Amino acid sequence: SDNGYVFPYRDGFSPSVRCSLISLGGITVAAIGAGSDDGQVNALTGKDFEKASDFALLADQLDIPILMYMNFAGYDRTPHTEVCLRRRLARFTNIMSSVSVPRITVYAGKVIGSAYILMGNALGADVTYAFDDSYISLLESDEIKKITGKSESNSLGDMLSKGYID
Repeated sequence: SDNGYVFPYRDGFSPSVRCSLISLGGITVAAIGAGSDDGQVNALTGKDFEKASDFALLADQLDIPILMYMNFAGYDRTPHTEVCLRRRLARFTNIMSSVSVPRITVYAGKVIGSAYILMGNALGADVTYAFDDSYISLLESDEIKKITGKSESNSLGDMLSKGYID
């Protein structure tokens, strides 16, 4: 952010997702960050998607580009979240697929589960970036090992070194 300019949105509500208006290169940007400040990788809840949905809708109404910074471990699987997650995820999907402002997604750290598809280019992000040490997977590595019997790493750095991607 330019000169540390950050204007938080609903800061006390659902702290796993940070929504703020920031200034990048003199342009106001709606930043949505999924993760935590202490380096812990959190699972996303229905409240997280509610907060992100409301903020993305506001950004679209004000014609402000959206920057999404992702570092999370799938969905929270508590009974309360299971009840409300579907409805809030459907609303988030609807809003993110219909926004008309430019969207950029940055994957950093660990991004696990199908939520990374919703947060990324599947719903129309104009640009998606991933750091070379990002871990992006549909399943946790222990779950992959149970299914396949192999313990393969799928970080972007490993995929580059094995020649899977250029």
